[in-house]
Parts: sequence; structure tokens; C-alpha cells
Amino acid sequence: MDLVQGYNSDEGEDEARPGSWSRGQNKSHGSTNTEPSEADGKCPSTLDRHQGRIRSFPHQEGSYATHVYISVKIPGDVEQALHTVLTALQEQLPALKPIPSPEALPTKGVLVQPTCHVSLSRVVPIRYAEIDPLLLSLKEALAGTAKEELSFGDLEVFENDDKTRTFLSLGICKGRKRVCSAIKRVNKAFREHGLQQYYSSPKPHASLLWMLGSVREEMEAAIGELSDHGQENGSMQGMLGHLRAWTFCMDEISCKIGQRVRSVWSSKQQCV
Repeated sequence: MDLVQGYNSDEGEDEARPGSWSRGQNKSHGSTNTEPSEADGKCPSTLDRHQGRIRSFPHQEGSYATHVYISVKIPGDVEQALHTVLTALQEQLPALKPIPSPEALPTKGVLVQPTCHVSLSRVVPIRYAEIDPLLLSLKEALAGTAKEELSFGDLEVFENDDKTRTFLSLGICKGRKRVCSAIKRVNKAFREHGLQQYYSSPKPHASLLWMLGSVREEMEAAIGELSDHGQENGSMQGMLGHLRAWTFCMDEISCKIGQRVRSVWSSKQQCV
């Protein structure tokens, strides 16, 4: 098989994941909950084909959308809690859509995907000749990373830079410093290759649902109403508590280049 075809360029890589690109740039966003923008390179075919989502950078023949992240499998008990909570939020905001898992195509009508992910980088395009050198740099930079048990906290709201989309996310609670350390290591590798780095003050999280437009207030109001309802409804309160008790092990970091996913760090040991 042609190795170039194995990565399948960046066509079709305009998923509902945040990411913008400009070589050598690194924007600082302070404490504002913002996500990288996907507003560059608008084209009607992309908008029609992907429900209004906009490519993170203009399509360039021979370039490959690249994203570094921690993949998080969603266990059955958490899936049930997530489904209950997200369904309740979608009843308030019907335009909410699931964010596809990096490893699998989204299933139509399914709110909870098999996995979610915690981004350690922006989504950036690289050329084929840059793939192996970047993978090597990532492996070297992440070599000293230690495994860590992580947990999620409360529901949070993020917007992309140009406020064209809003994301419903779960923020990382336990292990935040470890994730931020991994982001710094990924930034080092990206910097060596002139790629745009992640935010200078990152807020690690896993985005679950998204909506077009700047709807932070509406989404935060929906979360507030859900929390108030949880105080009155023992079942909903239990579901929200179940999400806060969700722990998982950071034992692998992946890099998706085009359609191909490569491991750039892993630990065979189990979290204790």
C-alpha cells in the first residue's frame, strides 16, 4: 500500500474538534475559556457536508491534519450517566451535537461516543515529509512522562477563538498538573517544527457536545438549570455525582495524522 495514501491527506479532517493553524504563532488567551478556531478557509461544500462546521485551515493538497491527545474510553456505567445528563441538556438546547471520537466515525443519533479525548495540541497541518520527524520529536519530548490517574470535575463551557462555536465539556480535576506538563512537552516538539502551540494557560478538558454560534450564556444557563434540578431530583444528582467520580488512567498519548492514529507515548503499567 502507498504509505502516503495510508495517511489519506487532510481531506475530511474538519471534524467538530477545535483547531486553528498559523506556523510560528502562539496566542495567549489568559483565563478565558476559548478553543482554537476553525474559521479559516470557508467553502460551501464543507459547510453543506459537515452541518455548518468549518475547516480549521484551508485545504492544501498533500497536507495532513495532525492532533495530539489523550483518548479516554467511556465505560458502561459512565455511558449511562452521560446519556442521561446530555439528553437532559439537549432537551433544553436541541441544536447540541456530539463530538466525534478521533478513532471512530460518529454514529448518527448517538449522543455518547465510544471514547472522548483530552487535547494536548491544536489541530495543525503538516506535510508528508514532516510526519516521521514530528513523531520522533513527540516521542522524545514525552519520554519522561509518568502515568497518572485523572478524574473529571464539573461541566464547563468553551468557545472557539472567533466565537463561531460553543462546546460543552468536562474539565479535568485530579491530575490537571500532569496533563499541563504533557501539553508543555508537546509544545516543545511542535515548536521545533514551527507548528502553532497550544494555549499558554491551558484548561485541560474533554468536549462532549457542541453548537454553532456563541451561545455560552444559554449553555451555562442550561447547566445551571440541570444542577438545580439535580438538587430536587435524586436520580439526576446521582448521575452528576457519577461523572465527578469518573477516574481514568493517562497511560497512552496518541497523535492522529490524517486518518492514521499513532502512539507517541504509552505506559504498560496500571494506575494505582
